[in-house]
Amino acid sequence: MQNQGNVKQPSLWLCLSIVLFLIVSFLLQLIIKGEPDVHMTLFFASIFASAMLIIFNKTKFSLIEEGIIHGCKIATISMMILMFIGVMIPAWIAAGTIPTLIYYGLKLISPSIFLVTATLTCAIATLCTGTSWGDCCNIWCCTYGYWWRTRNFSWNDCCCCNMWSNFW
Repeated sequence: MQNQGNVKQPSLWLCLSIVLFLIVSFLLQLIIKGEPDVHMTLFFASIFASAMLIIFNKTKFSLIEEGIIHGCKIATISMMILMFIGVMIPAWIAAGTIPTLIYYGLKLISPSIFLVTATLTCAIATLCTGTSWGDCCNIWCCTYGYWWRTRNFSWNDCCCCNMWSNFW
């Protein structure tokens, strides 16, 4: 975005009104339709935000459009990664890779040391990849799947294991 130096910052009340509109829109959509389908709600909230910025902040639409394009450029890489993962996981499931890992994993790791093993493995994965968010998802799926299959430990153990793995 080229015009960042001379952009008038919106007031706190303008920003809060936009966020409040978004929250109220989500709640109304959930109450009226009974489902959290948020696409139209986000569309109307973005129209409302643009209109509020144009009317009250005297922002030119070309600047808003520039910001939208800049945001899309930044988000494209993340969306591509999610699309590739969305293609890769079903391929692994169809090929039998994930069921095989689960089968041999349950044979290899005894239930008495499962939580410790899951925590240490995911903590090491966190250190190697540099992300605790990916680890959070991994350990949650891992411990929940094992808990659902065997019911050998409590649900609180899954949460505690997840917390310790991210702490490390």
